[in-house]
Amino acid sequence: GTGDYTYIKPSTAVNFYRYSILNNTYTALLSVPATSGGGADMVYVSSTNALYMIKGGNTNIFYRYNIGPNTWDTLTACTSNVSTGGFLVYPGSGDFMYCAPGGNTNTFLRYSISGNSWLAMTSLTTTFNYGAEGAHPGSGDFIYATRGSGAQEFWRYSISGNSWLQMTSNQFYGMSYGTDLSAPGDGYIYCTQGGTGTGFSRYSITGNVWTTLAVSPVGVYQDGKMAYIASLNAI
Repeated sequence: GTGDYTYIKPSTAVNFYRYSILNNTYTALLSVPATSGGGADMVYVSSTNALYMIKGGNTNIFYRYNIGPNTWDTLTACTSNVSTGGFLVYPGSGDFMYCAPGGNTNTFLRYSISGNSWLAMTSLTTTFNYGAEGAHPGSGDFIYATRGSGAQEFWRYSISGNSWLQMTSNQFYGMSYGTDLSAPGDGYIYCTQGGTGTGFSRYSITGNVWTTLAVSPVGVYQDGKMAYIASLNAI
């Protein structure tokens, strides 16, 4: 979003780094308490100036990284194990973040930051698996998600209504290992293909339609991620 830094945790390692956009340099930070696995994901919460991370790897472990003091805390464990296709979404404000544990399940959960507690929400009518990912456009009531498993389906979750609605499918490709979503707040959600594919497309929130964009320079695969940098207006 804003600021000079983005944070990176390499797959299946405890190393943790901060990348300076301005200086094009990496700084090693305090290592993650344990290695992560499939479904691991992180979100930033400005009110606590912290990153929240589901560990994945078919575990329910949940961490918070405190940016200022460079420390890790172990929080209340997720009520489901998080595996391939798991993701974490924070709407940008408020007390709640949302988690799909993946692993070919339809479970969808809400975490209270202030209460350090989990609550089951309405399940998806199908399942989340490899290639599932979620995003919130920075404002509004809806979280958008792919369900993965190579499917082209695209879904919308209403935060206030606690309900799911299937939207227009991505007709250009199915979502697979490494699919990611980025929602920079410009009215679109950007989507990588995953599965070593180079496909790249965007979804119009108001139009409920997909448009194909220039392909990525290399194929995107498992644990591939995108980040939007406001100062560069770039993903």
